[in-house]
Amino acid sequence: MNPSQMLIVGAKNSVSAFNRMSGSLLWTTQLKGGMVGGEFVTLHVDGLQVFAHARGELFCLELSTGRILWSNPLKGLGYGIATLATPGSTPNLTAAQAQVIAAQQAAAASSGGSASAM
Repeated sequence: MNPSQMLIVGAKNSVSAFNRMSGSLLWTTQLKGGMVGGEFVTLHVDGLQVFAHARGELFCLELSTGRILWSNPLKGLGYGIATLATPGSTPNLTAAQAQVIAAQQAAAASSGGSASAM
């Protein structure tokens, strides 16, 4: 799916992607952050990645699947709400990036991949 047709939502220690036109769920990823802190999720989408902060931990997810690429417990920074930014990034994907996402989703669908990345 073209990223411009996606809506990313952070709630209750999870990140979900929805189709903006139909509202259908594309994927959901549960974030396994620290045990202290609320259920609030801070999000930032940059190109082909979704950055999320929950319960004092930072996560990087693949935009097309929700798969967690890496995480960092941010030791010593506590459990408050975080602000996320990527300096120098552009807010819109190029046509080539959109094609990469579509190809990844087609490959996952043909291999019987699941829409959930939990």
